[in-house]
Amino acid sequence: MRRYSRLCNILLKQGRVSAELRAKTANMLGSDTEKESFFREFDMVDELIDLYRLTGRYQELFYAYLENGQVNLALNLVMAQNLFSVIPNDEIETVFHYVQAGDVFSRRIIPGEMYTQQVSDLRLTFGSTPLVYAALQWEKAHRVFASVDDQDQLTEISFLNDGIVKDFYCLFVSHYRCRSRK
Repeated sequence: MRRYSRLCNILLKQGRVSAELRAKTANMLGSDTEKESFFREFDMVDELIDLYRLTGRYQELFYAYLENGQVNLALNLVMAQNLFSVIPNDEIETVFHYVQAGDVFSRRIIPGEMYTQQVSDLRLTFGSTPLVYAALQWEKAHRVFASVDDQDQLTEISFLNDGIVKDFYCLFVSHYRCRSRK
């Protein structure tokens, strides 16, 4: 079996294994540690993510998602697997801010009532955490994001606490108002 594993490893390194057989061949490499290092060496991101998911290595999965720009999946994983004791709060909060900012810039603004319900659900599930505090700040900002398109409407930001959400909101308003004047 060891000889076969070495042969598979050589063939994979030489690129002589088709993409559809790559994961199956890699599974014959041996231990999960050997597979992980092989996947990393050959930039087999999807296979590495699958390995972490199948083996329940959620902390590593969280960071693999982040390394590959999959912030929505990383945040969903934290909430689904309740990783608040494993992942530092400031990292979770940062990921949450990225997800919210991405939603705003892609103009997928969640209607106020729906967002309020999501914040209530977060509060029920996770109590009083930095994530819930950040969600409350974004809830306030979401209420007025739609007004950015109206040039004549005065934009009020005093309701936002100083911090990343207020800073983002100011940049967002400036960006869209300046763009629409051109």
